[in-house]
Amino acid sequence: MSLSSTTLPAITQSPRVGEERDGEVKEPESQIKHLEISTKDPIFYRRDSPYAISDPKHVYVSKYDAVAHHAQTKEEMKHLAQEKWVNAMAVKKMAMWMRKRLRERTRLKPVVKNLKSLKEPKEISKWEGQRSYLCDRCMLPCPGADVTCEHCNIVLHESCLTEEELREYRCGVVDTEPEPEHAPFLGGSPPSAGSSSRSLGSSSRSLNNFVGGGGGRRRTSSPTQQRLPEKQLQTYTCGFCKQDTEADQHWFTAEKKRLWEAEHHQINAALIGRVLRGFLSRFRYKRYQRAVVRFQAMLRRYIERRKFKAYRRQMKRPMIVNVLAASDMPVANRDNASADPYVIVTVHDSMHREQTLRFDTSVKQKTLDCEWEPQNFLIPGVSGNSVLVFTVVDEEEMRDQFLGQCAVPLTNGDLWLHGGKFDVDLEDLQYIVRTHNKQEADIAYEKITPAGWLTVEIKPLCSLHSVCGPIEGPHIDVLSTITKTSIGAVQNISKVSQKNSYWGVIHDGKASFYRRFGDRTPKVVVPLSGLQVSKVKSTGRHKSPHESSKPSHIPPSTSARAATRSDRLRRSSQLATETQHKKEFSLKNVDVSSSNRQKYVFEAPTVNDSRHWYEVVDYWIQKHKQIKRMRSRSRSRAYRDSVGTVSERGYRDSMGSVKSPDRSKSRSPSPTRGSISP
Repeated sequence: MSLSSTTLPAITQSPRVGEERDGEVKEPESQIKHLEISTKDPIFYRRDSPYAISDPKHVYVSKYDAVAHHAQTKEEMKHLAQEKWVNAMAVKKMAMWMRKRLRERTRLKPVVKNLKSLKEPKEISKWEGQRSYLCDRCMLPCPGADVTCEHCNIVLHESCLTEEELREYRCGVVDTEPEPEHAPFLGGSPPSAGSSSRSLGSSSRSLNNFVGGGGGRRRTSSPTQQRLPEKQLQTYTCGFCKQDTEADQHWFTAEKKRLWEAEHHQINAALIGRVLRGFLSRFRYKRYQRAVVRFQAMLRRYIERRKFKAYRRQMKRPMIVNVLAASDMPVANRDNASADPYVIVTVHDSMHREQTLRFDTSVKQKTLDCEWEPQNFLIPGVSGNSVLVFTVVDEEEMRDQFLGQCAVPLTNGDLWLHGGKFDVDLEDLQYIVRTHNKQEADIAYEKITPAGWLTVEIKPLCSLHSVCGPIEGPHIDVLSTITKTSIGAVQNISKVSQKNSYWGVIHDGKASFYRRFGDRTPKVVVPLSGLQVSKVKSTGRHKSPHESSKPSHIPPSTSARAATRSDRLRRSSQLATETQHKKEFSLKNVDVSSSNRQKYVFEAPTVNDSRHWYEVVDYWIQKHKQIKRMRSRSRSRAYRDSVGTVSERGYRDSMGSVKSPDRSKSRSPSPTRGSISP
């Protein structure tokens, strides 16, 4: 293949060199045919075209003249062939090496995730194919293949190895003991003195050139070394294979270190994460625990507050109700276009819708807008579930007429606790009005349409300074004598020893006692000023006379069960007696001028109720004493002021009536400042 075929692929083969006939060089038919075919293009045969080839000396024709193009000598062709052969062999060797690398070692490193999956790099497989013809160092033919790489097709001359490589390759060579000075050498007679230095100097060279390589020279070994058999020589590994092995080992070491660091980093991160997660978990748990405890406390507080409010609403407390005004009421009397209104205040139980109390205001004559003075209707006991009903009625001779009704439930807000003053509209009938005997009142409900509004005031009394509830005490007739200075010579003995149950209310320093709950007016009203309250102490009268003299130990004849039962009964009776005394408190008149020294004992249903009654009574008694002391102090202060004013005025009047001497004449002149009197 000629160079023209490689450089100009569009043109066919050039004529052979030296093809001449009669001293003229003839163009081959293929060339002429090619030119004829190529000149069929319009730009080559047009006369006006600069590329016309009618002239044989045209640039296009002379450029591709085959004879001038291939005028090379034989020596030049040999040099080109040798260079081309060397290049081809080098390319071939490189291609083989690359194919081997690609086939065996050239691949991506495996992705290793942990140390367990990391494996040491495999050893390079031994080469079993055809060896190279050229030495890898000097690029000269090495037909003997002195040194071959164990893992690839590379061959080397032994003389091309370095000292380190040769020492490594000849690690199987051993040093023998030196022969005597006149001992015969391996090659013949002993050398002379002059030749000994040359032989010693050539030993180092023979170490580097053990076997004749390039050049065909053969070298002998040193006199102190002996070559071992072939099986004891170390295998040789070329630099490329060493580099691959070292790269793999370096990668393995680096990957092992990286994985070790990554694993320890992951372990440390996991430990730190566990610590942080534990801390966060504990922190969140504590926070959630505090939140749950707080929420539970809030919920318990809410529930307990509701329970307490429900309990408080079930309790009865005294309350004062006032009807202040009524406005825009409907007309009841057509003759004078007015009405005679009055208001009926009733208390209803919201659970059973029963009327428990009733109060009536005074009647206002011939008016549609009226006002009342504060009546201070005392409700002796009302719970928080009750309803106050205000019914406006027109007074008539035959039958009263219904003008309107409004209901105020005490469950709305804190009305039962704090009360207030407000206006309410009159609406239709909701609750039937009854008399004090629980009979339906005689009122006409059909004639008039309700209209207008009422102004009412509700004042609940403080539970710390007021109390109401059932209580047992002396007979109601005997109780009326508590404030009398003398109870009389004769009293009904049966009433003195008798105990009655009634409804009591303490407020504003007075104790009001009703025969039953629902009465409008109390039967007895006792002012607490001048009285003394005390708790009833256990006197031990419940014990038998000989109980204190009984032995405390159990007789041997009595069984343990009978003794335990009797002891339990005795303790329960004693506890009941002590509890009964804890429920009691007494009132006594402490007026010095009074001859009534009788003690009036009261008993509450429970110990807490008795304590509450005692505290409220003691509060009002102490307050009355304090007011009395303040009044006495103010009276004494006023008396002293009045006495001092009168005495000063009398002294001035008495001094004015006596003629006083003229002191201005007898008064001597006062000495001047700085002078000394005799």
